[in-house]
Amino acid sequence: MKNIVQTKTPVYITLEDIVRLAKSEKEPHGHRLVELHSLGFHQKVVEHLLQNPKKVMERARQRVSEWLDGEQPFAGSKAYALAWQELLNQPVNKIIDILLSDTPKARALRQTTPFAGEISEEEREEVIRVIKPFVFESKTL
Repeated sequence: MKNIVQTKTPVYITLEDIVRLAKSEKEPHGHRLVELHSLGFHQKVVEHLLQNPKKVMERARQRVSEWLDGEQPFAGSKAYALAWQELLNQPVNKIIDILLSDTPKARALRQTTPFAGEISEEEREEVIRVIKPFVFESKTL
């Protein structure tokens, strides 16, 4: 899976890239398919980050702060909240790199994302619509 390409104008993955990734795997199954949806949702978050980084980052930082202060329920461990806190203090391009990466670390962080609620219902449905045909083609479902 490609990550950010270093050019004057960065090129980011698309939903179609995510579908190609899914199709390249021999037998994706349950949790892996959930991870691919999460990757698709975060691809949409990146679009928001590129359009309005200050606003999106403020909301994510606030959510992590509320997790750590106990003001907002958090299903993950404190270690994930601290990892997000550290990551959200990095430049936006570093955050995007994690959001669009298919590494074990990135997959784990996306499971406890401070960007929940960032994308619209229409964007969420688009991700599901684009990835859904592949999901139903899987032999393991």
